[in-house]
Amino acid sequence: MIEANCIEFGQLLSNAVSRIAKQKAKTIAYVQDDLGYSIGRESGGSAIAHWCKGNIPSKLSELQMLVRLLVIANGLVDANDVQKLLDASGYLHPEALITELFPLQSMKKGAHTSYDQPNRFVTSIYYRQLVGRDSLLRKVVALLSDPTAPGFVGIDGIGGIGKTAFANEVTFLCMQRGWFDLLITVEAPRVQSGLRKESVDRFTFASIIDAIIDQLHLPEIRILTEEQKESRLRSIFRNRKILLLLDNLETADEPQSAIVNRILPLLGSSKAIATSRQRFRGDIYPVHLLGLEHNDSQELIRQVSKDKSSLPLSGISNEQLSQIITTTGGSPMAVKLVIDQLSHLPIQTVLKYLREVKPIEKDSSGDEYISLYRHIYFPSWSLLSESARKLLVAMSHFVSSEGGTMEAMRAISNLYNVELYVDEIWKLSLLEVKYQLTEPAYFLHALTDHFVRSDIISLNR
Repeated sequence: MIEANCIEFGQLLSNAVSRIAKQKAKTIAYVQDDLGYSIGRESGGSAIAHWCKGNIPSKLSELQMLVRLLVIANGLVDANDVQKLLDASGYLHPEALITELFPLQSMKKGAHTSYDQPNRFVTSIYYRQLVGRDSLLRKVVALLSDPTAPGFVGIDGIGGIGKTAFANEVTFLCMQRGWFDLLITVEAPRVQSGLRKESVDRFTFASIIDAIIDQLHLPEIRILTEEQKESRLRSIFRNRKILLLLDNLETADEPQSAIVNRILPLLGSSKAIATSRQRFRGDIYPVHLLGLEHNDSQELIRQVSKDKSSLPLSGISNEQLSQIITTTGGSPMAVKLVIDQLSHLPIQTVLKYLREVKPIEKDSSGDEYISLYRHIYFPSWSLLSESARKLLVAMSHFVSSEGGTMEAMRAISNLYNVELYVDEIWKLSLLEVKYQLTEPAYFLHALTDHFVRSDIISLNR
């Protein structure tokens, strides 16, 4: 610790508590109690009231947790506020804690330390434009802005139908309009290194809770019992408008309905969105995604053609396009895969492959879709060079939802000109790009990952 300014600390803390009380239309005592119990003080707000009088917490861990909770509750609105409070407390080297809480901000050099305003959310949207869901999109976004509406939206549908893309668009619009303070995204599976391991932790209620705690930067809560964790999160979710996104809930090791039923009581003023290949049941708003309508599928085809800049649609008749749309059932991913093949194969060859597939109905079973994709993937695989195939197989060692950077792909594949092969694979829609804060991450859709590991790697063993 360095020299503290107790009077300034008490004033800054009191201001932060007052700000939260005003925003939430609660009393000062209520906010102090909520903070105190969240920190773990059995006496509730008495400790916070004591600190507001200029008595600095004696435990470093309590001071750190207090700062984290004030940021979560918007009592400290930016890094400058945190800097001032920590300086007044005599906290030594506050830069690490500030960087943890405001990772998107960069320190400016000048007479006084200051920071850029924080970005409240980061999206992982990897498509150019969502096609064919406008009406449903408006309905779900409006529902999430309504405090009286169900707090949980469940989006289900078969693989490749666009669940994650739809959920990402919903969260993007909600955050862009300022309806939520914070977006927390929990995907499955999650592995810190980004590389596939023999045993990957899958979704459980406990793992979801721990992932939320990690993204809230509250490591002190991690060591508590599950019941205590739920109690703390219930308090935080009640006092902040948080949007929680759970992606790929069908991978859970626990019943999906059981996880939903345990998440619901935690939400309070917050909302949750989940995607799954399984239907949702219970006290939620269900969204069942089907294949795109014919006109929307045609719009998607035009979009893919424009993005890849290599597909001449002029030589393809409306009847041939209709055959592609009918056979794929309007599945966005299946449509993209087939259209990309047309840049390399004659339309007659592509249609020959498709004639071997039973046309997909709007609400076909998962097995029918797997059969469809296997027929579509093999022609795409045959179009790849040997080096591109090697890279695609190597990418299956990444966690499909995480992927890896260009450098990581170079390391895992031992290929020198990896950029060339990434482009080759991308042009056939066999990989996706997730734009992040630093550099893009390249990953395989779960269906592509399944094809590579089941139909390519397994068959060549």
